[in-house]
Amino acid sequence: MDNKTTLRLRNKTGKTWEEWYNLLDTYGESNLQAIIEYLMRNYELDPHWAQLIGMRYRHRRSLS
Repeated sequence: MDNKTTLRLRNKTGKTWEEWYNLLDTYGESNLQAIIEYLMRNYELDPHWAQLIGMRYRHRRSLS
């Protein structure tokens, strides 16, 4: 992702990509829909950010 998206992520969610990846590693789920619902429910993320984080997490961790 470009720097603009990275800065927006930090501003909108309060976390960096690596912080989200580490959090999701701890959560231990690989199903995208479950990840999205988890992020929306527990971190009050809107669907856009929850999906983007979930998709990128799965790609980064080679889960997709």
